[in-house]
Amino acid sequence: MTDQSHMIPSQLQTGRDLAMQTMDQALLAAIQAREVDPEDAFVYAIDKRPFARYVADGAAILKADVTQEAS
Repeated sequence: MTDQSHMIPSQLQTGRDLAMQTMDQALLAAIQAREVDPEDAFVYAIDKRPFARYVADGAAILKADVTQEAS
């Protein structure tokens, strides 16, 4: 048996017509529906880049996040 967990995000995106979605997609939809604070969603997002435009100073947060990961 091989580990194919890396395929999960693409399978979820492919199954969008069956109401499948990634957590990031759900968070973005909640931001757009004004159900979730963008800064809270940013904290829980896996890929932070799409969320940066919703956060007060997204560029600075992304830069700080990358710097922290490199440490």
